[in-house]
Amino acid sequence: MFKAKKQYDAVGLIYVHLPEKQRKAFHIEIYKSIKPGGLFVLEAFAKEQLELKSGGPKEPAMLYDAPSLCSDFPFMHMITCEQKEIVLEEGEYHKGKAAVLRMIGQRL
Repeated sequence: MFKAKKQYDAVGLIYVHLPEKQRKAFHIEIYKSIKPGGLFVLEAFAKEQLELKSGGPKEPAMLYDAPSLCSDFPFMHMITCEQKEIVLEEGEYHKGKAAVLRMIGQRL
């Protein structure tokens, strides 16, 4: 598992989907890796992605919703946290309408 050894001004997680226990531990380390005042950017499939055929995990616990994401980062100031419907054009397995969660947070 990833252990934060350095701190960064910004950290991004793009479509990182892990089982809940691993996700929570990983997010704690991600938080530790952000300098105070630093930014965190995340884009991942939302739970509503299960109804769509444009890719993503098929296990509901590996998908995101705003409340669980906010609980993973309780000491993060949420600049934006929104669910969007987008159209993917990223190869054979990621094509079509998709439900994603996008978040930008700042470490306090």
